Amino acid sequence: MAPTTMAPTTKGATAKPTTAKPISPYAAVNNIRLPKNVIPIQYWFTLEIDMTALTFTGSNVAELNVTSQTDIFIFHIKDMEITTTPQVATDQALQNKLSIKEHKGFKPNDYYYVALNNAVGAGTYYVRFDFKAPLSTVLNGLYKSSYTKPDGTNKWLAASQCQPTDARKIIPLLDEPELKAMFTATISVPNNYGALWNMPELTSVAATRPGYLTKTYQRSLRMSSYLLAFVISDFEFRELRTKTNLPVRVWSTPHTINQSSFALIGGVNITEYFEDFFGVPYPLPKQGMQDSISLTDYESIPDFAAGAMENWGLILYRETALLYDPMVSAAGNQQRVAVVVSHELAHMWFGNLVTMRWWDDLWLNEGFASFTEYLGVNEYQPDWEMMSQIVPLDYQRAFGLDAFVTSHPVQVTVNHPDEINEVFDAISYSKGASIISMMRQMMGNEDYQKGISNYLKKYEFKNAVTRDLWRTLTEASTRNINVTEVMDTWTLQMGYPVVTVGDVSGGKATITQRRFLLDPTQNPDVDPASSKFKSPFGYKWNIPITYITADDRNTVKSTIFKMNSNTQITWPDGTWLKANVGQLGFYRVNYPASNWNAIISALVTNPNEFPKTDISGLIDDAFNLARVGQTTYDIALGTTKYLTKETTYIPWYTATAALGEISSMISYRESYGSFQKYYLQQLKPLLDTIRFEDVGSHTQKLLRTRVMSIGCGLGYKPCLDNATRMFQAFKSNSAANAVPPNLKAVVYRYGIASGDVSDWDFLYEYFYKTNVASEKRTILDALSYSSTPWILNRYLQWSINPAKIRSQDTTIVIDYISANIVGRPLAWDFVRQNWPYLRKTYGGSFFSFGRLIRSTAGRWASEFRLKQVQDFFKANPDVGSGATAVNQSQESIRNRIKWITDNEATVDAWLKKNTN
Repeated sequence: MAPTTMAPTTKGATAKPTTAKPISPYAAVNNIRLPKNVIPIQYWFTLEIDMTALTFTGSNVAELNVTSQTDIFIFHIKDMEITTTPQVATDQALQNKLSIKEHKGFKPNDYYYVALNNAVGAGTYYVRFDFKAPLSTVLNGLYKSSYTKPDGTNKWLAASQCQPTDARKIIPLLDEPELKAMFTATISVPNNYGALWNMPELTSVAATRPGYLTKTYQRSLRMSSYLLAFVISDFEFRELRTKTNLPVRVWSTPHTINQSSFALIGGVNITEYFEDFFGVPYPLPKQGMQDSISLTDYESIPDFAAGAMENWGLILYRETALLYDPMVSAAGNQQRVAVVVSHELAHMWFGNLVTMRWWDDLWLNEGFASFTEYLGVNEYQPDWEMMSQIVPLDYQRAFGLDAFVTSHPVQVTVNHPDEINEVFDAISYSKGASIISMMRQMMGNEDYQKGISNYLKKYEFKNAVTRDLWRTLTEASTRNINVTEVMDTWTLQMGYPVVTVGDVSGGKATITQRRFLLDPTQNPDVDPASSKFKSPFGYKWNIPITYITADDRNTVKSTIFKMNSNTQITWPDGTWLKANVGQLGFYRVNYPASNWNAIISALVTNPNEFPKTDISGLIDDAFNLARVGQTTYDIALGTTKYLTKETTYIPWYTATAALGEISSMISYRESYGSFQKYYLQQLKPLLDTIRFEDVGSHTQKLLRTRVMSIGCGLGYKPCLDNATRMFQAFKSNSAANAVPPNLKAVVYRYGIASGDVSDWDFLYEYFYKTNVASEKRTILDALSYSSTPWILNRYLQWSINPAKIRSQDTTIVIDYISANIVGRPLAWDFVRQNWPYLRKTYGGSFFSFGRLIRSTAGRWASEFRLKQVQDFFKANPDVGSGATAVNQSQESIRNRIKWITDNEATVDAWLKKNTN
């Protein structure tokens, strides 16, 4: 599953409400996990979906293999009504029924159990349920959505989201990933609707209910229940075929189908590449009973909680993650589509063909898809520098979260559904992707590719755990690397090391390691007192070290730095040394001050002295090491001196992120003035070089959008003049192409920032006129840039009004407003005032809920705000899937307070000294 944008939330120690949990007289019913002796084989289910009443009814017959004696069958259900007495029999026709003692729901565990009068032994049994339910009003289970046609009329549709634990809202079933089964579907819908399911449609005939069609489908492969998917709509599709002549389709609303070409071509291209790379054919049936069988359907949904979901055969997407209009959408939008398509296709192998056994190994799905997406996009668009972009986009994202005391291991114990949603975060996704990238470099691509192929073949249609993967990769290693020994240290404990290179002496230097923490008051060598996670390795790692030196920069030296060893590396006297070549190791590096200064001098002399990913890593390491006192801000800020000569995207991405973190902490303070002057001084040569025009390569366009927005934010007059002039011209004619695609974000933001309510209302009205989803998202962001409090307060109120803002975008809008210095206190007040609604609507199945908490509660830097946050969550302890976000917000505030105390004056003095 691809998140909307990465939503860093992790598991923490905030207490759940202490209300006593009901107890069932049946011991198995009290366990959050299902009994191990009842295994589903297949399900036959029917659904009739009423698109007028917005309800559905159905039946489900489950074939179960009982491996030892039992007197109870337990199913998952949620938010549905069982309408008749369940039936249990020894035959599929339900003729030989068993006597039922009791059947009843047990809501705390989402259970419905059927207890028998007499226990039964091992064998095959069949259980039937009849049920009904409303279409969900939140974006999970089988839920209602709608879109507006060009003529202004509203059209209902239904879509689904089952991961992680909402298949149980659609049919009664055993809803755990290990309990794979086959599914056979029969679906009845009004005859003016189509119905897509995971598998190809076989027949469509008039139903017994007038005006309805009944559709049957090919039986599914063995798959986990969270991959079930449904779309009931009047959508249209476009189709292309792979080199083996199998069709891929993109579906969307009729008036947006012309935006499907980029994703469609990419889907075919990347699928073919993955088949070759994995050495495993696309794992869905290659033939069916009719010519129109589709390899995979991609469906864009107007309301969708995640970025996309990898349902087998029917991948569902937000419109922004699938649709692209080259005349309107920016390069960033285009890259987002390519990345999400690649990510979801990677899941067809990692997650669908081979599935984690339980959610504690979620990273096997998401980490591998998050790394493999880069390979797929790099194949589709080789000039986008995707294999370099992984450094700022995933490594550095994960570094930020994993440096918290309240982080969690990649492999993490989870039980309650709220805990499952919490681990859909930057640790599972970005850290997972980063350590896989590191492992691939350590093994070599050929061995890595062979090992992955062997793993997929060995466990196809089965479940696996992390240790299964390590074992298979070790067997494939021609370098005799014990992958388990190395990689367990990265998955079984949270955090990561900083490798410190000692002074050179006699051509050698000693390296040491220690856990890196953003809170320097914590002991990095011990388990945090507040954490439920304990390190089995004492926060030491087996680290694949690489390095180059100035005298032989073309020779990469490497070693495995064992966690309990003393290690020396070769370093000729009088040269600089750069470790972690390419930034492909998941660790930071610190050097003696003399080496830092030699690197900075080399950069100032020649901005191409190092590869751009290495420069990105040097900047990121220096700022974070200075933040915790492990190096000085003379060194950290010194890495920015050369930026007046830098014209490429990846170093600037990291530099703007590092400087942006300082900006966020001092934005209310006097020192911001000197910060603003220095930042603009370093940025001005680039702004003048790239100019306010939409030209250049893909990464040049990404760079322009990023730095022009920052330049305008810093008050650079040519940038602001161009943005406001272009906005007013756009306001005059409202043409979709009035603003070049890659300038839209800047023009819209600063047209609003410098405008009045008439400008705001104009852009909001245009939001409803455009049918390009990426344009809508750009506008939602821009509307948050107003500096007028009452306008921002109105926008906040509209964010929870579905008639104004779709529910999928509520948390995004609040997040945008909280990033605005004027909007920050307004957003925090709004969240507190509307907490019951936000908790009920988003606090269970939305992993964006954690980001909402972090963005509104975690950006402060004062004792007053810290106490306010603490008091609020003490009074409101039920935070659902946001438990760790609460803890991390408080940790973030404490870290910011300490930074201001320890570093603000030093940084301010350096900035003044180095500003012309």
